[in-house]
Amino acid sequence: MKKYTYLLYCLLFYAVCTAHGNATQQTQSMNEVEQNLQTALTLNPKSIQSFFKNTLNSSGYRHEVLPNDFSHLLRLVQYGQKKQLGRAYTVSILRLFNNALKGSMYINAYAFNQLVQDLTPLLHLQCTPTHVDPLEMMKKRINDTLYANFLNKFDQFKQDPDTFFDGISHDIATYAHDPSTAAGDISCQELRKMLMTFFEHSIGKLVWSPQGGIHSWHNVKDLAKSLECLLEQKVLTDEDDLNDLFVSLVERYALFLDINAPLISVDCYQEIKKEVLAQNLYFLELEEQEPFLEKKSHRMMHALLESEAKARATEYGIVVT
Repeated sequence: MKKYTYLLYCLLFYAVCTAHGNATQQTQSMNEVEQNLQTALTLNPKSIQSFFKNTLNSSGYRHEVLPNDFSHLLRLVQYGQKKQLGRAYTVSILRLFNNALKGSMYINAYAFNQLVQDLTPLLHLQCTPTHVDPLEMMKKRINDTLYANFLNKFDQFKQDPDTFFDGISHDIATYAHDPSTAAGDISCQELRKMLMTFFEHSIGKLVWSPQGGIHSWHNVKDLAKSLECLLEQKVLTDEDDLNDLFVSLVERYALFLDINAPLISVDCYQEIKKEVLAQNLYFLELEEQEPFLEKKSHRMMHALLESEAKARATEYGIVVT
């Protein structure tokens, strides 16, 4: 029974790896999703609310669009940066998209690598402690509000003082009741915790095409470098967190090799093994959390040897189960 269950899983994984790259016929529901996406590109509170309600909730978006394109996640984070909405906003966006991805069967490894590269400079700014006293922030905002209103609406102040001060009071009250302002926003550590959750979940769903040959391995190396930049840019501060992401990446690629072993050329296996044996890849050579744990380079080599053996057996007509 376990044999057939594994076979079914292999067939499913292979279908996901290859099918997502093929063009599919557009249905009416997908046309509606595309229209909603275009609307959401104009970023303002109303369109963002419409995006969450009509697009992010759509099964077509979560199953077909999001796994291959993270541009809307990136745009929403950029919007928060521009409007200075704080880390609490970013965490909220990441959590929403992380939950949406739970409905997808796979994540395009190339799209995810691009997302990590694009997010890193934005997250670098947010993960840098500001050391600003919330009370000082509020005093500055009130001073700015008073100055701007007297500068731009002095005529209104002379003609209708009550309306003038009502407007100022409204602006100050709105700012004072902003959760991120009142609490001084959430900590950098809380943002990093959500980032780790999002990245771990995403890496656990990455797929590559077996027809891509050595290009899948190149993507793994590129993605590892993108993840390494998270530590360099202080988005992550704990090397063990980075190692956790590397372990997840190695295990995911090892699974890809195992399931698609006969579809990958022997030459491809040979080239990857040479690079692993050279011991020049940081993501494989980063020290493990404990010295008694299997090294990532050893785990990768073991996966390569097993999958290469299956590929060679297939070449000789031997059925591998």
